[in-house]
Amino acid sequence: MALKGSINRGLQRLRNKFRLVVVNDVTFEEKLSFVLSRWNVISFFSLLIVLIALIVLSLVVYTPLRDYIIGHSEIETRNLATNNALQIEELERQLRMKERYIGGIQLVMKGEIEQDSLEKIIATSQDYSELDFSISEEDSLLRAKVEAQEKYNLNFSEETEQGEIAELSDLFFFPPVSGRITDGFDLNKDHLGIDVVAAEGTAIKSVLPGTVIFTGWTNSDGHVVHVQHANNLVSIYKHNSVILKKTGDLLDAGATVSIIGNTGELSDGPHLHFELWHLGKPLDPENFIIFN
Repeated sequence: MALKGSINRGLQRLRNKFRLVVVNDVTFEEKLSFVLSRWNVISFFSLLIVLIALIVLSLVVYTPLRDYIIGHSEIETRNLATNNALQIEELERQLRMKERYIGGIQLVMKGEIEQDSLEKIIATSQDYSELDFSISEEDSLLRAKVEAQEKYNLNFSEETEQGEIAELSDLFFFPPVSGRITDGFDLNKDHLGIDVVAAEGTAIKSVLPGTVIFTGWTNSDGHVVHVQHANNLVSIYKHNSVILKKTGDLLDAGATVSIIGNTGELSDGPHLHFELWHLGKPLDPENFIIFN
């Protein structure tokens, strides 16, 4: 009871009202007067403190003053340093790539790179040990037909004095790969072959019996294979991921020479760029080979 009475007396004191009078110090004339209680004063100053706190918080959040708060500037500085470090790392990577590119050009210009030295740069991240290079019955029949024609072919005449050559339409070509042609032969666009898309890991095969005359690497075409055939025909296979033959190897029609890939700056996905040349002139492969 004593505690309750003490609380009631305290609350009553907060409610007791007082008059605050402002008077002239000389004439004692009353200028202003206020009726206040302790509760009114406490409420007024509490509201004033909350209002000041809100104003200060708004200034800190929505004005540049936040940059001067300890901790906030450190977070922004750390984020900026992280972004700068990532950009520097990317620039260093690009610089290393350009240095290797320039170094390769210098070696080529000096003649210090052997023709076959780059064929050993093979993608080791994939396992090609399970690829099936066995010859189907249909392939065997086609190979026999091609080889027989190569042996007894009389459809190719020698080049005449005027540079005329015989038609090649009767020659049987083994398709280097079966797939979808995405870009055809177009001399106007300097596209001297066709692009054939096939599944990753697909074997690339020789179109005719012949001899490998070049295996190597170029920045634009990646791993490249050139095969010389009879009757002054040359077939070219570009953007390979793996080269399985070396210069000088003898090939049968349908022999696997490489694995389809995505190498070289001009490649934007796994595909074969195939070219067919005769007497130094490019031919449209679609006129001689069925690819799908």
